[in-house]
Amino acid sequence: MIYGRGAVLAFDFDLKREGSENGLIFDSVTHPSCREWTVAHVDAVLGDRISPLAWTVVGPAFELSQARLWASLGVVPATRDRRVRFSARLDGRLHVGLSTLRAAAMRIPGVDPTRTETELGLLPSGTSRTVTDRLWYPLAIVGGLGVALRGPWWTYRQRRSVRRAVALPPVSDLDAAALIDRVEMLRRELVPVLRTHALLRMGTHASLGRLRAGCADDDLAFGLLADLPGLEASQPSLALLAMAGRARGGAVDEADLDAFIDRFGHRGVNELDPTVPVWESQRLHLRTIVERMIANDHEDPVQQARDTHRRARSGLNRIPRSRRQRIAADAAFARRFSVLGERSKSDVSRLVNQIRRSLDALARRNPQQCDPTDAPMLSWEELRALSMGTAAFDADLPARRHDLYGPGQQSGEPTERPVRTLHGVAASPGAASGSAVVVHDPTDDVADGQVLVAHATDTAWTPLFIGMVAVVTDTGGVLSHSSIVARDLGIPAVVGTGNATATIRTGDRTHVDGDHGRVHLLM
Repeated sequence: MIYGRGAVLAFDFDLKREGSENGLIFDSVTHPSCREWTVAHVDAVLGDRISPLAWTVVGPAFELSQARLWASLGVVPATRDRRVRFSARLDGRLHVGLSTLRAAAMRIPGVDPTRTETELGLLPSGTSRTVTDRLWYPLAIVGGLGVALRGPWWTYRQRRSVRRAVALPPVSDLDAAALIDRVEMLRRELVPVLRTHALLRMGTHASLGRLRAGCADDDLAFGLLADLPGLEASQPSLALLAMAGRARGGAVDEADLDAFIDRFGHRGVNELDPTVPVWESQRLHLRTIVERMIANDHEDPVQQARDTHRRARSGLNRIPRSRRQRIAADAAFARRFSVLGERSKSDVSRLVNQIRRSLDALARRNPQQCDPTDAPMLSWEELRALSMGTAAFDADLPARRHDLYGPGQQSGEPTERPVRTLHGVAASPGAASGSAVVVHDPTDDVADGQVLVAHATDTAWTPLFIGMVAVVTDTGGVLSHSSIVARDLGIPAVVGTGNATATIRTGDRTHVDGDHGRVHLLM
């Protein structure tokens, strides 16, 4: 039950029945109307609906990694119980505990109290610090220094854990007991890996905030973040574009495709959900992307990004020297943290992909009892029992799938449009006009020269950015995937509009103002 503002609510990893024989309630929080639980945008961790298997395998790791990080920072009490404070599954979707994050932010000196709301794409609540919040300052200062000193070690450990996971023997060589042991081991490793990623994201957010404040001009600040060296979020698209360039006049080189999958096969739509397929099993889709790129003449996105960065550097040179040096130092930190944060996310995806392979192997061992395509509707405990033959199994998995993805839970047709201008977060500078294309699936065939409109994007969407004149999303903030990639490629972007996919229709003439966070419908 709900205990009021800032409540901690127990994890519920049991499948319960309500209302009908097969009714599925599989959520951590028992009261969906609790206002302190806020739907997180895709960049927070997971997007779309989360299956029971995905949540029971990785959900505890997400919660525990957050709890340990904030406890290390000295702003929340450490706890070993299973009570939810930071993340929950509500109506099949990931939610974050807004009150916990807000309270933690209030206890860190020098942090803007509205930062939590801004990062989650919410309007500032106007909440102010209390005397109790300030009593946490000494612990927060000591904790922050300790985490800063341990940060490099945490990063090294993350990379080491991922290298070890990637080097594990193929799942085909393992029996059921060994596969279960592997999943349990990888779940434990996921906690410190996610904690490191969250820390690097904090560093990125803090350094970007400092840069924006110093510049007092988002156009300049975001321009200084264009053309990031080796940004993991942009590398798949650039690699596919390079593959297309080498294949012009001929077929896609299969060896080239093999090399791409070897490097980026762990990425894809909802890549942090271990029950969702990624690129390593979508070879035909990747070939289609390259063939589409071959058929179109694209402007060089790298050159576009360099031009954006060069203009920003020229603008920086017109600023007085003392301030210019301070901004340049802040920009260097922000660029470094942006690269590290995206590399860290790729590492998390690699580790989750190892879990994905093990779960897939387990699901295929008992096709008579459970169709592998229905395995995501099992809890982890049920899959373990099924794999080891230690319990009878009679669950109606298709019914569970219907309860989670059934009618009334998908987005409908676009609504009537009472306004002609949408307001969001100015995420990447510049302005562009074009015909809008509303995309719900990154595998859709999309023509170049349009304004890409989506609910949210992740790595699998990145190839669509190539050739687009601008990007607009429903969700996200300045550190969301859409924002980072658009800035790196020099594409105007407005994110966090709330209802772009429900307001804009494919074919609408649209003007995107990435400097001021506005999207105008021109017809």
